Amino acid sequence: MNINDAFTFHIPDRVMDENLLTFCLPDIIEKIKAEDAENGSRNAITLMKNSNMRIVLIILHAGAEMNFHECSNTISVQVIEGEISFQTHNQSIHLTTGALLSCHEEYHHTLTAVEETVLLLTIAIGRK
Repeated sequence: MNINDAFTFHIPDRVMDENLLTFCLPDIIEKIKAEDAENGSRNAITLMKNSNMRIVLIILHAGAEMNFHECSNTISVQVIEGEISFQTHNQSIHLTTGALLSCHEEYHHTLTAVEETVLLLTIAIGRK
């Protein structure tokens, strides 16, 4: 089976937690871009979700913001294409295509798309 055929985009009962999952990101990105953006500023799809981790592919239009003021998990943000500004209470970091950032839990931040941006958000789900 071809990896490109292994991911079906709009199936409500698609598998999000298996021992091994593969995704063709360019195909998924193309399909998400073809859809209307949620609230006019972003669109996203959860690729993987279990009790330990969540992986979300997000497309942000220029100027779109994501506020993580209540984030209680460690995250990583990988810019697939585009540019974002990642702001914390005391610094602002610009990330462009290919950049990867990690951020500890309880570290309040905001993410803003400088231009249309595709990013991969990974959330580590801690056991408290």
